[in-house]
Amino acid sequence: MIRVELISTGDEVITGMIDDTNASWLCQELLNMGIQVQRRSTIGDNLDDLTAILTERSQYCDLIFFNGGLGPTTDDCTTDAVCKALGAESVFLDNWYQRMLQWHQAHKRVMPESNKKQAYIPKGATFIDNTCGTACGYMVKINQALCFFTPGVPSEFKEMFKLGIKPYLQEHILNDSKTQVKRLFTFGISESLLQDKIANYSLPEHIVIGYRSYYPTIELKIIAHGATETEFTQAVKTITALAQNYIYSEDSDDIQREIKELIDTRSLAIFDNVSEGIIGMQLNQKISNMTVLATAHQCTESLVLSLNFDKHDYALILDKGTHEAGANIYIYNNKKDLQYKFFVNINATIKARKKQAYALIAQILFLQLLKDGKVSLKPEIATLTEIKE
Repeated sequence: MIRVELISTGDEVITGMIDDTNASWLCQELLNMGIQVQRRSTIGDNLDDLTAILTERSQYCDLIFFNGGLGPTTDDCTTDAVCKALGAESVFLDNWYQRMLQWHQAHKRVMPESNKKQAYIPKGATFIDNTCGTACGYMVKINQALCFFTPGVPSEFKEMFKLGIKPYLQEHILNDSKTQVKRLFTFGISESLLQDKIANYSLPEHIVIGYRSYYPTIELKIIAHGATETEFTQAVKTITALAQNYIYSEDSDDIQREIKELIDTRSLAIFDNVSEGIIGMQLNQKISNMTVLATAHQCTESLVLSLNFDKHDYALILDKGTHEAGANIYIYNNKKDLQYKFFVNINATIKARKKQAYALIAQILFLQLLKDGKVSLKPEIATLTEIKE
């Protein structure tokens, strides 16, 4: 397996003044490509510390992604650290310098002298273009590691990765074997319990599993790098069967889009005194033919009548009712004269975010009924009971 590490630099990052969203984003992008990051480090703007970590980690890694420290100010010392680690000088890129001059002229600005610093890269490094900023990137081999250096500005960094680094990785790092990724989105089970249910399955050598927990969902990734088609297909089949009670979507967690595709232009009405309007806001991103009443009041016949539920093609009711805990979820398919009633009680450890879980489970129930006419969800950390009347 490729040994991959991320290094982020910046006093503002290590002190917590800003969140390192670049590292989280990059880890997900790499995982989607079948590359698993093993370690992340954060270093302040100190030349000796930067040189030391590059020298040390490049002896153990195959790939290092180094983010930040390519700006024009004196605390931006990444390139100096790379030169020290390499024992090399920096070289001046006149073409990049001219690009910076043209950018400033186009924006009717005078380029500060300090920006000239950004036209230097280590000798022997390969230039990586930056289409939306003044800090170019570069890649260079240090010891056994191929290292990629990028600016910390998120918009510049992401564009540079998509246009320059990702294509390089696909052609030169992953070209020797096929990489495949299957994404499964689950609800109603903890990350540890989900892992326990899969633990007894012995994965083939070239297949790994990755977990991403973002309440109230856990994403399960099955990643194959160099596995045969048969091995990958069998792994997906087996793991899907083991987790089938909790899977609500595959390959994409855009449940609102899936619902939209199924109901098309037909109308939807929602009454909600459980999720504080979250379900309406989420579905409204994709569905325009919709009426929503989000309220703190109890659901009554007069309120339902005011929404003209019977005039809509579909209707959802999320109602606390008289329950001390839990809620009723009613789903109406007026096109087929079908009605469903569920009692749901979610045992959420993060109580402040419980309403998000209720909004999601209502959409999962609605989606599964639309697709299959039945509910396959069997959550471990929630009571889900269909009430037959």
